[in-house]
Formats: sequence, structure tokens, C-alpha cells
Amino acid sequence: MVTPDDLRRIAGRERIGLGMIERDHAITVALMVLSKTSLSDKLVFKGGTAIKKVFYPEARFSEDLDFDSQRDVARQLAREIRRPLVAYDEGVRFTGVTVEDVRGEHARRLRLQYRDMNGYPTSIKLDLTFLEKPLMKTKKTEVKNMYDMKKIVVTTMSIKEIMAEKVRALIHVGRPRHLYDIWFLLGKHVKPTRTLINRKLSIYNETFDINSLRNATNDVGRYWETDLKALIPEVPRFNTVQSRVIKVFSKL
Repeated sequence: MVTPDDLRRIAGRERIGLGMIERDHAITVALMVLSKTSLSDKLVFKGGTAIKKVFYPEARFSEDLDFDSQRDVARQLAREIRRPLVAYDEGVRFTGVTVEDVRGEHARRLRLQYRDMNGYPTSIKLDLTFLEKPLMKTKKTEVKNMYDMKKIVVTTMSIKEIMAEKVRALIHVGRPRHLYDIWFLLGKHVKPTRTLINRKLSIYNETFDINSLRNATNDVGRYWETDLKALIPEVPRFNTVQSRVIKVFSKL
């Protein structure tokens, strides 16, 4: 059983705030519950949380969950996970699951509500996107975690496709964490491909352009420390990250 003292020890070891470790644990529990639903084979895990939970445990911490789905299963998923989440009592106390509409017809959001160890209400966003199918072969993979939770298996997007989605997200959403993730994946020898990035950008009728990427990196610079300081023990220098990313992508 995971106790508050366990979470405090992990926070000290990882040099990350206790609140982030509580959230990471809650995310792991949510993945465990979701993996046991009838919908688990129909959802494709992706995004920054997948980078950490499936591919590279040393990646930055993440706050939410992202999945691709072939259709809108938000309400069915909420029904299936609500009871086991609320019944779970090892280190996290979930209080409910709600479904929220998000802008556009190709996405839905579940909000997984829980109370932190001080009793304050908080939540995890679980976003479902059903705009497009994964372009590359998906794979069933085991979730890596620090809480001795075994045999959590989820269907996951390929790391190359996650990289391409991160490029699209940086250009169109513009958060520092997207730039960080691209830089991190480059450090793990994940090679970006223009073809894959163009296919991701095609939903906006766009193709990859280095100037658009450069402008996006410039825009996130002002929020670099603010966005990342809770997610990693030490924030790398923005100029170092930006220079590395622009250098690599200029050669595509």
C-alpha cells in the first residue's frame, strides 16, 4: 500500500514537489483502472504522460492524460471507471468523474476528481481526441511507475508519432513543455521525419516550415521557467534547448 510517507520519500528522491508526486501517483492509479475497462483496447495512450509512463521514466512529470479514440466514448468510459476509482483507497482518494464538453466536435474531456493528502479538492484531465487515427502501428506496453504497481498494460502510440504530435502542438498550442519534450526526445535519439510531421499538420492544411517552428519557440521563451519548474528538478537553459531543436529541424 502506498502511504503519505512513501510519497514524501519519493518526492525527496526525485527532487519534485509533493503535490506533483501525489498527482503522478493518481495518474498511475487512473491508468491501472482504465486498463481494466472494456474500452482499454480502443484507446491509444499518447502525449507527455506516455513519454514518461511508457518510454522514458526519467522524462519530465506530467499533469494530465491524453488518448486517441476512434469515436466518442467519454460517457461510457466515465461510467466504467467511476466506481473503481472512488473505491480505490491506497494513497489517493478519488471523489468522482465528470464529462465536460470541449470546443469542437472531435474531443471530449473527463475530469477525474480527487483530494490531496491535505484534503483539498483537485483533479486530473483525461482528454479524448477522435479527430484522426494513429498513423503508425500502436503497441501494448506496460506502464512504468515508482509505486510498485504491476501489470498495467495500455495501448500506446509510437514514440516517433508522439514526436510529430509534439511538433504540431508546439506550433499550434505553444507551451514550453512541448518544446522541452521535443528536445528531450532528440536526446533519446528519436528522429523527427518531415513526412510524419506533415501528415499531422495536414488537419490544418499546413506543411512543416522551419520559420513557423522558430517563431513558436520564440513565443514560449517568456514562460519557460514558469511552465517547467514544477515538472523537472532542474530547468535547462532555454537558449540551449531552442538552439538544439532549431539546428536539428533545419535539416529536415
